Order: sequence, then C-alpha cells, then structure tokens
Amino acid sequence: MKILIVDDNKETQCLMETLLMKEGHQVTAAANGEKAMEITRKERPGLIISDILMPGMDGFELCRQVKADPALQRVPFIFYTATYTDDRDEDLAYKLGADGFIRKPTEPEDFLKIIRKVIQKAQAGKIRKNNAGVEEEKQILKLYNERLVKKLEKKMFQLASAYADQEQSKKKLLLFRTLIDHSNDTIFVAEPETGRILDVNEQACRVLGYTREEMLALHVWEIDSRIATPEAWGLRAAELKKLGQDLTERGRRCKNGNVVPVELNARYVSLPGQDYIVAVARDVTERKKLEAQFLQAQKMEAIGRFAGGIAHDFNNLLTAIIGYADLLLHTFSPDQSGYDEIKTILESANRAAQLTRQILAISRKHPLEAVVLNLNDIIDGMCKMCTRLLGEDIKHSMIFEPDLKMVKTDPGQIEQVVLNLVVNAREAMPKGGNLTISTGNQFLDEAYCRQHEGVKPGSYVFFAVSDTGMGMSEEVKTHIFEPFYTTKKEGTGLGLSTVYGIVK
Repeated sequence: MKILIVDDNKETQCLMETLLMKEGHQVTAAANGEKAMEITRKERPGLIISDILMPGMDGFELCRQVKADPALQRVPFIFYTATYTDDRDEDLAYKLGADGFIRKPTEPEDFLKIIRKVIQKAQAGKIRKNNAGVEEEKQILKLYNERLVKKLEKKMFQLASAYADQEQSKKKLLLFRTLIDHSNDTIFVAEPETGRILDVNEQACRVLGYTREEMLALHVWEIDSRIATPEAWGLRAAELKKLGQDLTERGRRCKNGNVVPVELNARYVSLPGQDYIVAVARDVTERKKLEAQFLQAQKMEAIGRFAGGIAHDFNNLLTAIIGYADLLLHTFSPDQSGYDEIKTILESANRAAQLTRQILAISRKHPLEAVVLNLNDIIDGMCKMCTRLLGEDIKHSMIFEPDLKMVKTDPGQIEQVVLNLVVNAREAMPKGGNLTISTGNQFLDEAYCRQHEGVKPGSYVFFAVSDTGMGMSEEVKTHIFEPFYTTKKEGTGLGLSTVYGIVK
C-alpha cells in the first residue's frame, strides 16, 4: 500500500519509513500540511499518517481538508503525535474524521498493529468521513481554536522556563515564530493593561493590510470593531481575566477601512512577571456566505414544497374543468349562444394550467424530458421569438461557443429559462438598450464550489443573458427568486422563481 507520512521531524520520518517499508509498503514523506495536500491530490495514497503541530498547515487542518473533499474522504487518516497532547486533542481528531490516534512514544509492534487494523477497515470499506452539519462544524471549529490556543500557551510556558539557556531559547523562539507566522489564522498578543499590540503573525499583517511595524504601533481598539475606546478595552480585559477564555464573533478593521468578520478565541495568559492576552482569529467570511446560501436554499425549498402541493391539487381540479369544458364545447356550434362563453372558460382554464406548470417547475416536481442536445441550437432557434419579444428599441446579439459541449437536459425547460430571462431583461430596459446571449464551456474548481452550495467541481456548459438595464437594489436581490415576489405592476412574480426551480 502507498502510505504518506506527514511530519516535520526527520528522525520520526526515518523511523516510520523503516517500519512501514519492512511491512512491504511504499512510503512517501512530507514535512507540512500544504505539501501533503499537494501529494494527496496528485497521488491519492492508501493511508495518511500525520503529526499535529507543523509549520504552515497543521495536522488538524490537513485532516479536515482531506475528510471534507469528496474525492479523498475515504482515504484513512491516522494521527501520530506527542506534542502537547491530551484527551481533547484525540477527541478533536475523531470529530474531524480521523481513523486512528497514536501517541508517541509507542512500541514498534503496537504501532504496526494499529496501522494493520486501520488498513483492514479500509479494505472492508469502513473508513470514517466527516459528515458534520453547519452546527457541528461550529463546535469542531471552537474545539480546534481552543486546542490551538492551548498548544500556543504551553509553548510560551516552555520557552519562558527554558530562557536560561540563551542559545537554545533562540532556536525555540525561532521555531515558535515560524509556527505562528505560517498559521492560516491571524494571531495577536496584547498587553491587558494598555491594550497595546505586542506581537502578531504574518497572516494578521496580510489580512489587515499593515506592516508588522505598523501593527505593533496600534492598540486593540483601533482594529476591533466592537471595542471603540481604551475604557471599553479595560472592561474587555477584566472580563477575559475573570473568564480565562472565550469565543466570540467580532469584526477586524483593516487598514483600508473594510471590516472582516472573524471568530475570535481569546485567552488570558499569566506568565512569570507578565500577563498577556493571546487571540486566534479565523476569517469566517466564506462560512457566512455558505450559511446564507444554505438558509436561502432551505427557504426556497420550503416555499417550493408549499407551492408545489397547492399546484398539484389545483392541477387535479383544472383537469376536470378543462375536460368537461372541452366536451361541452364540442356539443355547441360556433354560432350557438354560449359557445363563446364556454371557449373563454376553456382558454382561462388552460392559462391556469400553464401557471400550475410554472409552479411545479419551481417546486421541481415537473417531470423532466431530458435529451442530449447542443444549447447553441436551442438558443439559435429562439432568435426570432426574442426579436418579437424585445421590440425595435432593444438590440440583441448572440455569441456562441463554436466547440460547445453537448448536454443532457429538457429542451422545453431550457426554452422557458431563456424566455423568462429575456422578458425580465426587456422590463429592465424601458427606454431601449442592448441584450446579449452567450454560451461557453466552463470548468468549476473547488474554490468556486466552496462558495456556491450544492455545486460539484467539474466541467460545465453555461449560457448567460446580459443586458444594459437599470439593475436592482441589494434588497431586491435578496428576494428575486421567491415565488410571487415582483417589482412590476402587473407581474406574477413567477419568472425568475421558475428559472431558479428549473436550474436547481
């Protein structure tokens, strides 16, 4: 089996390589999490054995990324560590999806027994994966920050007690500096009495836009959006001294004035002769976006189910109305009294049936009739219809990708999407303008998918409808896909919600 060892200690690497190669395994080594992820994505090892505390990406973050990746989450992951380890570290490891946790030192045979056991589980398809929801992710993040702060605190105590040996202390301080500067989180050390920033890592400087010299000239209330004055800092420091540690969501004020939302784990640390406040802040901008997308998806799902249920029952009633009206119409000749009235009933019922089809599209209950086709052909076939819909004041153009890939989809629903978007664009340009429909091939990577809930990495075909209309406010943007929401005097509020339902 191909095994990846992740440890910044060369002696540990050499020992594990020797033991595993004697067992017949092929061994690759990496000194940090970033290099390990690069190797894992490229070679997909059969097992990963990792230390926790390393320069750059630590072992916890490496495990989280591996178990969160659909393509890698079945790769077995074992922690092999001794650095400031206690039971809460083991608990966090298993919450992240680890399959084993070995504490150094351990006898070689005991080490190999655990490795063999995990390999057997992998061969039996019993490898764990991280299925944490939003709330559980928050708890895991809280525990992760707590363990990181604890480890940093212990490191500070170790360095303070070993200060007598000057040369050794310099080496340890250099290692500590490297660990802090290569962390993915921003780390601050502040003086409780004055609020003066005593130290920061490189990530803090990058995120906030200051140089290290500029950061060390600041006070906490100059970068914390919830602390405005020295008096407010005094209250905050006293609160932390009483609590010892707390986890809050706050805003970090950048040099350019922007405020970055962060989850801040702050701890009051007392060392001989000096107290400190150590804070680890993680940017939660991406998580906030994902939470908002998740809530919006839940809301749309609930609205869709409600509307779909009504449409289904309404459709049953309309079936009877249309059927009997059609039968009744055939008993009348066009010149008989009542013929026009019955025809009006039938036409109105058919329009109502069309409305229910739109609502069913929103709720995603309308059956798909998918075929393999080229989107260029569908959109090109709608050119004349678009010309009639847009009128003389709006110019439109088509930009087609000549090598567009084929897709399997429902042509009728694609036409419905294009039609609704074109009508919407027309309404946004009452005084005329330009409309462009374009197609293309697009590869959506993991970074894009992390910001768009429900999307999987891979190759896609897209079409875009763009116009030179008046645009919309941020308030309108939050409601545009909701059924029956409209800004038009005579709109149904189903156009964009139908588009949303069909695309989903």
